[in-house]
Amino acid sequence: HFESQKNIDLADLVNHLIMSELYEDRDTHDTLTPAFRRSVDIIDMILRIEHCNLHTNTSWYSGLSETIEVMNSYNERPYIPGRMYTGEYEDLGSLYGSFALLAIKLARPAEQVTQRVNEALAGGVFSYSSKDRIISILKRLKRDPSVPYEGYIISEADYATNVVFFNDVLDKYIDVFSRSKTADIVAAEVDQARLRNTDARLTNELPGALSEDVLLKYFTFTQNSECDRNWLAIYIPVGVSKEYVARELNQTDYGDFPSVSEVNRNILRRLHYVLWQSQAKLTIEVNNLETLLMEVAQRSADQNNYILVIYGSRFSEELRELVYQPERHDAFSIHVDVSARGSRSLPFRINNCLIYLVLNSEQEFSLMVSAESFGELRLFRYPDGTLFNTFYRSSDDPLEGVMKTLWEIEMEITDTPVARFEHR
Repeated sequence: HFESQKNIDLADLVNHLIMSELYEDRDTHDTLTPAFRRSVDIIDMILRIEHCNLHTNTSWYSGLSETIEVMNSYNERPYIPGRMYTGEYEDLGSLYGSFALLAIKLARPAEQVTQRVNEALAGGVFSYSSKDRIISILKRLKRDPSVPYEGYIISEADYATNVVFFNDVLDKYIDVFSRSKTADIVAAEVDQARLRNTDARLTNELPGALSEDVLLKYFTFTQNSECDRNWLAIYIPVGVSKEYVARELNQTDYGDFPSVSEVNRNILRRLHYVLWQSQAKLTIEVNNLETLLMEVAQRSADQNNYILVIYGSRFSEELRELVYQPERHDAFSIHVDVSARGSRSLPFRINNCLIYLVLNSEQEFSLMVSAESFGELRLFRYPDGTLFNTFYRSSDDPLEGVMKTLWEIEMEITDTPVARFEHR
């Protein structure tokens, strides 16, 4: 942030800085840095700063950043006593916009990526993370040619012409770094350790997740390594980039992806399919909620544990309103049970029958099943002790593929549904 002072021509001062010439003759013979003659010289300077900042002792970077922060503190700003002010932290990188303006002043047609940068990329000087950061920085340096420039460094007419040249050479730098980054991704190995960590996490989380689910908790959860059982493979496929699973490239934590709740949803989907395929002992058509409740009350009068799984939304609103209509409870043997409340279960029972809603079903019917009919839920245990196998398969595009988490189950239902109620 310069302001014109007496006897100082700021445009001339900038030219001296670019050419690495002393502004005033002094009795000194110190060697100056090479002159900046093209815009690519300044772009390369930014690349050197970033490379040194990421890969060497950064004390010099921090020192310069502190100097910049102190110098900026001298800028005059209006302050109101007692008010707190916040602002952006300005380090050496905050000067890149000013460097870009100098580069625009030096920009010429048809400039190319310098040989030293091409050789550095070919020699593996830049790490994957630094390439990613450099691409982001170069994109931010680009200027909108339609926005006029008002300043002393370059004339408005020259700026309008040179900014196009500058953006063009930036695109060439972005392209060469992007191609190098792509080559790193294609050559990278899949991070098998992280995939195995996903398997271990899901194995540890699954028993607790099953015990918390309203339906799945009725199963007896077991693990089995016998290969000759009637295992059913279930998997969660997710399209991901090769970069996502590449070893030493992606430092982002996988977190809970895929989540154990997604595993639960797939197991529930299988349970609903098995129940749908079962031939109920009795099929009854019901035209209204009162008929459905009465039928369930009669068949659950023995006070055994039952579950009424209601598919579709035909009676969902009326069922929810029943909670607030105690005068109707006795007629249908309803009693409030707050412990039964869940994301899909209602906070009341008919005798000892739990009400479970599947609202996203396109079909309209209900199944009354005995809780005692839920037998074992077996999962195959792999040799490494986990219950899951997560792997990555590339597609025709070497940068894209599919990550699959697979597990094998055997679901035991020991009896057919007590009744099926068709909603009419």
